Amino acid sequence: MSGTATIVGGSEVKLYLDPAEIAAAQDALAKLGQGYTSGIVHTDLSDPAVSGNLNVYNVPGGGTIHLPSGGQGVVLTGGAATSLTGVSPGGSNPSAILLIGNEGNDTIALTGAGSVMSGDGSDSIYAKALGTASVSVLSGNNQDTISLLGNGMADAGDGNDSVYAKSLGSGTIAVFGGNGSDTITLIGSGTIDGGDGQDSLSLVGQGSVNAGDGNDTVYASTTGPVSITVNAGDGADSITLVGSGSVSAGDGNDTIALLGSGTADGGAGRDSVYAKANGGGSISVNGGLDNDTITLINSGTISGGDGSDSVSLIGHGSIDAGAGGDSIFAQAKGSGSITVDAGSGADTLTLVGTGSVSAFGGDGADSVYAQPAVGGFIAVDGGSGNDTITLIRTGSIAGGIGQDSLALTGSGTVDGGTGNDYLYAKSTNAGTVSVVGGDGNDTIVVGGTATVDAGAGNDYVGVMVGSTAQIDVGTGTDTVVVYGGSASVVNQAGAATVLTATGNASVNFSGFGNDTITLGSGVDTVVEAGSATVKGSSGISSVHGGSGNLYFTGTSGTDSVVAGTGDATLIAGSGHSEFFVGSGDATLQGGSGSGEVTMHGGSGEDQMYAKTAQVLFAFDSAQAGGQHLIFGFTDGTKTTLDFTGYGDASDILSHSQVIGGDTIISLDGGSTTITLKGFTTLDASEIKTH
Repeated sequence: MSGTATIVGGSEVKLYLDPAEIAAAQDALAKLGQGYTSGIVHTDLSDPAVSGNLNVYNVPGGGTIHLPSGGQGVVLTGGAATSLTGVSPGGSNPSAILLIGNEGNDTIALTGAGSVMSGDGSDSIYAKALGTASVSVLSGNNQDTISLLGNGMADAGDGNDSVYAKSLGSGTIAVFGGNGSDTITLIGSGTIDGGDGQDSLSLVGQGSVNAGDGNDTVYASTTGPVSITVNAGDGADSITLVGSGSVSAGDGNDTIALLGSGTADGGAGRDSVYAKANGGGSISVNGGLDNDTITLINSGTISGGDGSDSVSLIGHGSIDAGAGGDSIFAQAKGSGSITVDAGSGADTLTLVGTGSVSAFGGDGADSVYAQPAVGGFIAVDGGSGNDTITLIRTGSIAGGIGQDSLALTGSGTVDGGTGNDYLYAKSTNAGTVSVVGGDGNDTIVVGGTATVDAGAGNDYVGVMVGSTAQIDVGTGTDTVVVYGGSASVVNQAGAATVLTATGNASVNFSGFGNDTITLGSGVDTVVEAGSATVKGSSGISSVHGGSGNLYFTGTSGTDSVVAGTGDATLIAGSGHSEFFVGSGDATLQGGSGSGEVTMHGGSGEDQMYAKTAQVLFAFDSAQAGGQHLIFGFTDGTKTTLDFTGYGDASDILSHSQVIGGDTIISLDGGSTTITLKGFTTLDASEIKTH
């Protein structure tokens, strides 16, 4: 065949071209004129050994081309507002059809193999690839509607386009939205590139989505071992990924939901991320720059990045909040564990759960509230900065560097670290608390059952009513206040000041410091191993000295003082007092009120002063030795000598004599002497014996 074949009109036109003729001519043209409104063109281009194209142009009303398999190629070009249909059987060696729609609102359908070029106009395009064939669609610049099935690609071009694509079998589909606000749905396997504009993109299956610039809405869902990758680009995007995959939101204030497993990166902008790991999967979330809100449930990691972020992790995993003043919530579920690094900035942390949580506040003045469930455990290290940390139930607190305020109620440990810290610890439910003050001048208050190591510095330690505390005051001049509990105080290097406030208190000093003790109005007991200055109060006090020097001053209370082996100065107040002197030298002074004072001489050199109170001077043969000087002894019942183990009054008087205006009593072969200074008229009425 040579030349031009012109086909005009008719209900059906069949054109049969010999392959050799096509090969010689390289191009056979059938031209349908303006009078052709509809029809069917049959071509037989089935010889794969030759090449050639059948071109059909300017079909204003519509046209259909049917091709057998193995043909070479057909071009069907429509006019304005054309309806074009191309049918190719597909197969292993399919014929290819090119459908070209010119300007106008075209309706184009392609089945089998080939391509569609729609031109400008609001076109409706249907393309389906058969078998292993593929189809491609390139639409013009307007609002096009495209349906693509099987295997191939679609480029919607500019305009607000609507694309539906579904891969079949092992086929894949690539969809390009171009510029404009596009709506694209892809089911199966493939890729979506939304291009610029405010697009609505949906991928159900596997593949990738690139939303491009603009405020886009992306939905992606996958099941099984396959995954989806979403790149949102710039703009305030809304992204939902169900299944396994990754999300990169890019710049803009994005909203992300990831349900399944994978990664989510918010990029720059104030992003909101909700992630829930399902099916044993794990999710990693990176908030990126700016102030982000991130919630992760079940398992995974959170990196807040820069900005003041709001971060929540419920389950198990880790949080790295990054720079900025962040708000952090961590709940360890089951037996899971969570680690938290708040990073730099003044952060607020809330830590709960049945599992374990380990939190590091980092730089900045952090505020931490921690309350594990029964069986849970929370450890908090405030890092540097002036931190406020509250822990209820079970765990540990370390203040780190700075002037921290730390509180523990339950059981566990509190370590103030460096700085002038306020430390509060109270044990509950038969638990114990341990407090370490560290460096600095710390204020420590403990309750329940507690141990305290005040550390270096001039510290204050308070023991609450009904509590039991073991206290090592460490170095420095420390103040210990016992509000009615019991305390055992170790003071090896420093000087401790102890105030026992109202209530019943017991204090045991096992160190050898120089202590100053002020007793309260309760029933107080003090055992001092070293040197101490003790001031009584209106309560009932029992003081036991040690090997150091003891200085006691009574007030209006009832006092019992045992001096120990060191030197002692014991001064009674207006109440009842009883003084026991040990082997050291002692100075004893009676009170000025109506209370009775009993002074027990020891084995050292004692000076006893009666003053105005009623005084009993007592001596026991079991503690022989010592030289005792008594000042202010008078006739009558105001002052009395009391002897145990020395016989009766006549025996005492037989060992007494007046020398130089003093009465001297010599006992125990002269090793014990009692001198009544300025008194010479001793008689039996002033002597008691046992």
